[in-house]
Amino acid sequence: HRMACAGCDFNVPKASARAQALESKASIGHYLEAVPLTADERAIVERDLAKLDGLIRKLDDVPT
Repeated sequence: HRMACAGCDFNVPKASARAQALESKASIGHYLEAVPLTADERAIVERDLAKLDGLIRKLDDVPT
């Protein structure tokens, strides 16, 4: 599953996952800008970004 854990409501991420999620989000953003994608491919990548945003929001509540 693509980004299955990040998008799962039952996932309880570790605080250390925040840096990796932020780095992944930046990398995907650069990918969107640099690589020509079909509409379907772009939709998949944008869903991945939304899942990463959800993961980062979850991590906002995790004490460091």
